[in-house]
Amino acid sequence: MRAYFQLQYTLINRKLSDFGVHPVIGYSLLFLVFIGLSTYLFYKTTFAPYMYVVVALYFTAKLSEVRRNDFLKMCFGNKQYRKIRIAENLLVALPFAIFLVYKQQ
Repeated sequence: MRAYFQLQYTLINRKLSDFGVHPVIGYSLLFLVFIGLSTYLFYKTTFAPYMYVVVALYFTAKLSEVRRNDFLKMCFGNKQYRKIRIAENLLVALPFAIFLVYKQQ
């Protein structure tokens, strides 16, 4: 399972490098854009907490492609597959949850 996440980390770093951005700068920009857009959303509308949850669910649903899940099931056992999916979903949803807690929503 650790090797899978290291591979995903390497792939993301390569995509950032291919785009011409150093990975550290890319992650920093991603963080700042996330905070900026989140703050802007909560500033603009009173329905922001609901919209925020929908956006978080959208990103976690993007990880549920059938071909991708079939590949993970084939490469890992059922138990490992579930652990990977839970970890991925938590990693995607955690920033949204932290920001909602920060906003006391």
